[in-house]
Amino acid sequence: MALDTIIKDGLVVDGTGQKAYHGSVGIKGGKIVATGKITDSAKKTINADGLVVAPGFWDAHTHYDAQLLWDPIASSSSWHGVTSVIMGNCGFSIAPCQERDQEWMVKTLARVEGMPVELLKKTLPWPWGTFKQYLDRLDGHIAVNAMGQVGHTAVRRYVMGEDSSKRSAKPEEITKMRKVLDESYRAGGFGLSTSRSPTHWDGDGNPVPSRVAALDEYMTLCEEMKGTTIGFVEMAGGNDFSRANPEGMARLVELTKRSGRPVCWSSISQNISDPQGYKKHLQMLKDYNANGVPFFALGHTQTDDFEFKFDFTNVFDRWNTWQRLALEPVETKKRLMKDPAYRAKLREEMKTDTMQGLATNWGRIILVRSTTGKYKKYEMKLVTEIAKDMGKDPLDCAFDIALDENLLTHFRLLDSRSPNPETMMEILANDHVAAGFTDAGAHLITEVNTGFATRLLGYWVRERKLISLETAVRKLSAITPEESGIKDRGHIKEGEWADITIFDPKTVDASDRVFTNDLPGGLTRLVQYAKGIEYVMVNGEVTLQGGKHTGALSGKTIRNTKK
Repeated sequence: MALDTIIKDGLVVDGTGQKAYHGSVGIKGGKIVATGKITDSAKKTINADGLVVAPGFWDAHTHYDAQLLWDPIASSSSWHGVTSVIMGNCGFSIAPCQERDQEWMVKTLARVEGMPVELLKKTLPWPWGTFKQYLDRLDGHIAVNAMGQVGHTAVRRYVMGEDSSKRSAKPEEITKMRKVLDESYRAGGFGLSTSRSPTHWDGDGNPVPSRVAALDEYMTLCEEMKGTTIGFVEMAGGNDFSRANPEGMARLVELTKRSGRPVCWSSISQNISDPQGYKKHLQMLKDYNANGVPFFALGHTQTDDFEFKFDFTNVFDRWNTWQRLALEPVETKKRLMKDPAYRAKLREEMKTDTMQGLATNWGRIILVRSTTGKYKKYEMKLVTEIAKDMGKDPLDCAFDIALDENLLTHFRLLDSRSPNPETMMEILANDHVAAGFTDAGAHLITEVNTGFATRLLGYWVRERKLISLETAVRKLSAITPEESGIKDRGHIKEGEWADITIFDPKTVDASDRVFTNDLPGGLTRLVQYAKGIEYVMVNGEVTLQGGKHTGALSGKTIRNTKK
């Protein structure tokens, strides 16, 4: 048999968790057709001597919905060996979308997901209305495999218009939403995503539509997933679906029954407010699965700090007055930030933090860079330390410095998760935890976590030896598709699609996060470059070689079906 491609003489780590073996991989028609010792000829040979040949990596939590319109390789995820992305999370898909709501959707994405509004506006008008039309727009134009969650916020806005952010849905509106969801799943929608997070506000300062929905509405909408063959329910849960209380857990269990699909718990991590709490969640995950309740979760491999400046930030959006301040024009913002009474109101709000798992306080915020240089001696110091030195209250200290530098002072909120980083590997050891929770495609100037895969392989496997190469690859490539019900991806096996990442185990790693001006129009974003990723293949074609896009657009929208 004449093959299209042979990957020759590599160390094959097949994604099953079984011991790696030296051998070759044969590809024809986009699929793996042979493994081990191969004597067939091929049109193309990739010499993998000294390299690891692994199934392509998955990122289960991204917001690439809009970015794929101008960036077909989904950078910087693909640089690190990611071949498949799941987008539309937290309720924020960009389809379905009525033409009347496109500007609103752009403003909402800019606000809640930290995307440049001027960049999003350049993609308008969108030539789709339905979910099918959106997926059709992607096929043939992307270099990664893409799955789209159907966003609760998008569906609610599509049916209810402006009222979606103001009131509960009427019975006839819920019926219409169910019809839209049914059509979206039959067109390929991966699952249902939602948010009840108190940090999620639209571009007009209103709660995003999913936050306004009654719980009964959400439970009812989940029923439309019954009969789908792949996918899962995803949410930014808030207290209503919190694993920390019995009522929230009972609702999560009910969602699996109503939907007939797994529920993704989002991420499990250690946090400073309850350093041992993650152990309870790991045991719960194990026990529920043992009893037939299909839950899975995502795990981190690196810390996630949050960069911000006061000219634009959503870091403080959990508090209403702070959220309103963030929406104001810069000059109004400056005036309010100078007002002692307004400062007192902001200070009072910060005394109550309902999101201790992601704690935000001045003792976790550092001054990274003084743009004028006047405060250079305070760079990389906590605001609380600076305030003590200046004899000021921490809020007054931060505001005074920011105002003196036209709100362009660079601050950083330190990640309150994983105070003991080794707990990340303890969490990944659970059979139902996949690696990868990046928010990639969102928060472009504040955070980037796309190096989760190369960080796992370079630091935790090679340097720390706290996880085996075989287990790490399984966490990156196989757990998410297996939990999602996808049977023809995630492994190096005959008959599966040839999504393959080839890397050098001696050099693979994630670089430091850096700012670059590579967005359309020269706009700035944070990126994380990769080391040691030699080839990335999607559906049998090399899409990246040595970190550079080959021009191939072999990605597919992986679509659901409904019986």
